[in-house]
Amino acid sequence: MRRAMLAAALWLAGCGPSTVEDLSEPALAVTVTESGGFCSSIYAVDGDGAVWLAGGCETEEGAFERRERTVSDAERAELDARMDEVQALSDDPECDVTLPRTRYRFVRTAEGAETEETTQCGPGVPTVALELADRLEALTAPPAPPADAGAGG
Repeated sequence: MRRAMLAAALWLAGCGPSTVEDLSEPALAVTVTESGGFCSSIYAVDGDGAVWLAGGCETEEGAFERRERTVSDAERAELDARMDEVQALSDDPECDVTLPRTRYRFVRTAEGAETEETTQCGPGVPTVALELADRLEALTAPPAPPADAGAGG
C-alpha cells in the first residue's frame, strides 16, 4: 500500500516512478538490455493496468513515463498467465557470461510478497519469454494516428 501511495504522489507531482518497485502492485515488467549494454528499456504494466516505459541509450534508467494505454482486465489476465510461465523458467546461466547478447529481465512485484525475477539471454530465449517481452513492448507504442476519412476515396 505504501508503494502505491508513493507512486500516486510521484505521478501527481509530475515525476514518474523511478523503479519497478515504485509502480502500483502487482506490477509486471521486462527490462531489455541490448547487446553491449548501452541501451536498456523497461516495459511495464502496474497493478492498476497503467502502461509505463523507462530507459534509453547510454543513460541511467531514469523515471518511468506513463503511456496513454491502460490494459483491460482480460489483457492483464493474459499478461499474468504469460508471466507465470516465464517465472517458471530457470535463469539462463549464459547471462552470466560477458558476451554481446540481448538480455531480458522479467519482474513481478506483489505487495507483501518477494519480488519474482528471472533472466534470459539471447539467442536461446524461450518463445514464451520473447512473446511476453514483445507484448509488453507493443503496449508502450504510441497509438496509431486516426485514419484520414478523406484519404483513398
